[in-house]
Amino acid sequence: MKTSTIVFSFLGILALTVGLPQTYEEQGSKVFRVLNAASVENGLEKLQHLQVNENFDFWTKPSVKVATDIFVQPERIGEFEKYMKDNGFTYSVMIEDVGKLILQERALNRQGPDMDWDNYQRYETIFNFVGQSALSHSDIASVEEIGKTTENRTMIVIKIGKPASTNRTKPAIFMDGGIHAREWISPALTTYFINQLVNNYTSYDDMLSEVDIYILPVANPDGYEFTHGTTSGARMWRKNRRPDPQCAGVDLNRNFGYEWGGPGTSPNKCSEIYKGTAAFSEPESTNIKNFIERKAAEGVNWRAYFAMHSYAQILEMLVWLPNPVHGTRYEVGSVTELLSPGAGGSDDWAKGSGIFKYSQTVEVRDTGEHGFILPPTQIKDCALETWEAIRAIAKFLAEE
Repeated sequence: MKTSTIVFSFLGILALTVGLPQTYEEQGSKVFRVLNAASVENGLEKLQHLQVNENFDFWTKPSVKVATDIFVQPERIGEFEKYMKDNGFTYSVMIEDVGKLILQERALNRQGPDMDWDNYQRYETIFNFVGQSALSHSDIASVEEIGKTTENRTMIVIKIGKPASTNRTKPAIFMDGGIHAREWISPALTTYFINQLVNNYTSYDDMLSEVDIYILPVANPDGYEFTHGTTSGARMWRKNRRPDPQCAGVDLNRNFGYEWGGPGTSPNKCSEIYKGTAAFSEPESTNIKNFIERKAAEGVNWRAYFAMHSYAQILEMLVWLPNPVHGTRYEVGSVTELLSPGAGGSDDWAKGSGIFKYSQTVEVRDTGEHGFILPPTQIKDCALETWEAIRAIAKFLAEE
C-alpha cells in the first residue's frame, strides 16, 4: 500500500466519463413532508411502495414514527398528490423550489485550492489536504490508499493516533464520510475532525494516546465530484457512478454484505436505493471492506464504526450529552428504529460482520428546512456539535 506521498499523485488521475446522467430536474422540484403515516392503514408499506416501486426519491427514510420527506420533480407532482389523496396521507411543502435553494448555495460557496470550513470543497482539495496533513504531522498521522473507484479516483484513509500509554492494544475507531454523494456536509465534517486532531493535537493528547482514529473522508469520490459539476440536476445525485445503459449508479450504502438485498433496497437500477448486482459488487464498498478486514488481521482492535450522514439530527449515542452545543437537539436512538431499515449499509455490515463492537449512523443537520442543501454558513457549527459527540464516545472507549 502506498503512503502519504499520494498527495502529489491526484493530478495524474484520469477519471472516466460516465455519459449516463440519470439526474433529476431541480428547478421547480419540491420536497413534500408526509405527516400522518402512522394513522394511515399500512402507512409504512404504502410509503415503501412509493419509494421502491414508483421510484420517488425519499430524502428521509419511510417512517411512521417521524415525518417523511420526499423530493418530487415538477412533472410528477400531480402523480404524487393523487397517491397521497387516494391513500389518505396528509402532507405539507417543506421546500418550495429545490433549484432556488441550490442557486442560493452556489452563491454562498467559494471553492478554492486551500482547505477551509466556510465552503464545501472539491475532492481534489480534500485529497491534498488529507495527504498534506499526514506529511506535516507524520509523528501522529499516516495515509493509505485503499483502492480505486469506478472512475479510477484514489480512495484514502488517514490514521491518527499516538503510541499507547499502556501495554494494552488501543481501541480503534473507523469513520466513513460522503458515501452518499449529495450529502456535502458529511465530507466537510470528516475533514474538520481531521483538522482538529492533527492541527490541535495538543488539545487531544490524552485521547490520541488511548484511541486510534481512522477516517475515510469521502467514500464515494466519483459521485461527490459529479454533484459539483455542471450537468443539469447533478447536485442531487446520491449513488456512485457505475455506468449502465439503463441507469447509472449503485447506492453504496445498500451494497455491503450484511443482509444485502433486504428491506429498504431495490433491484431497480433506476432507483436511488439500487443495491447493485451482488453484495460488494462496487469497488468503493469492496475497498472499505478489504481495508478493515486487512487491518483486523494485522491486529487493529476495531471497536466503533461511525457512518456520517445527513439529514435528520439523529445520534445512536453510547454516551449521553446533557448540554448540546449551540442548543441543537438530536434525537437519540437507532436510525432503523426511528426511521426504517436500509439493508446493506456500511454500519450494519461493520456490526454484523463481528469486526466492530459498536456501530452507528450519525444523521446531522438539519431537520428539513434545507435538507441536503445545508448552507455552507452552517458547516462549522454542525461540525463542532458533532465533534463533541465523537469526543465523548472516544473517551468512553478509552475508559471501557
